[in-house]
Amino acid sequence: MHEAGDVNLPGSAVLLDVELECLLPAHAYPFNQPGAGTNPFVYLERLEKWSDAGTVLRFIVSDTPVNAAVILDPIRYREQDGTNDIYCTIPLRGYRTLSAETVEQKATGNQARAVETQPEKQTAYTVQAGDTLSGIARRFYGDASLYGKLAAANGICNPNRIYPGQVLKLPDADKLPAARAAEQKPLSQKAAEATAVTFDQTVGQFKFQAGPAVKNLAQEALNRLEG
Repeated sequence: MHEAGDVNLPGSAVLLDVELECLLPAHAYPFNQPGAGTNPFVYLERLEKWSDAGTVLRFIVSDTPVNAAVILDPIRYREQDGTNDIYCTIPLRGYRTLSAETVEQKATGNQARAVETQPEKQTAYTVQAGDTLSGIARRFYGDASLYGKLAAANGICNPNRIYPGQVLKLPDADKLPAARAAEQKPLSQKAAEATAVTFDQTVGQFKFQAGPAVKNLAQEALNRLEG
C-alpha cells in the first residue's frame, strides 16, 4: 500500500528488508539442533504456507535487540550438490500495522437546502429569452414559489407567459401582492367577445366589427409567439 501511494508512513525506508540464505538438511549433520528432522520439505511446506497466507511472524536474532514483525515474500529454493539438502532463500519484509482515524460525522437529516447565493437586488428586470417567472423569483427573491405574486405585481394574468423585452417591476418581497387566479378565458374567446357581429339582410351576410380591444389582444398574442 505504501509503494502504491495509498499510505505514506514516516520512516518506512528503515523497515526490515532482507533475505536469509539457509540450509534445510536432508541428513543428520552434527550442526543440527537436537530433535531436528531430516525431511527438508516439512520445513519448506510450512514456510510456503506462511508466505501464501501473509502470516505475520517475528524475526528474532538471539543475543541482539532484533525482534521485528515480518511477512515472507515468495520462497525460493534449490538443490545444488546431490545431497538432497535444500538451499532456501527467505525474503523478509518488515510489517507495520496500519490504524485508521475515525472521524465522527453528525447526521444532517432531510433538511431543506439553503440558498447557495444571495438573491440579487434590483428594482426592475428586462426579461431575456428562456426566462421564467419562477426562475426570476428565485434569482431576485431566493424563492421560486413567489412567481404568482410577482406576476400579480406586474399585471400578468398568466404567469406562465412572459416574453423577451418585457420589463418587470421587482418590489420588495414584503410588498408583493397576493397572486391572482389563473387566466380562464383564451385569447380567441376574448377576441370574440370584443367583436360586434351584425347581419345585413340586404345582402344576406354577417358583418364583423372589431372593437379597440381586439388590437390589444392581437399584440398580446404576437408577444406570446415571440416569447
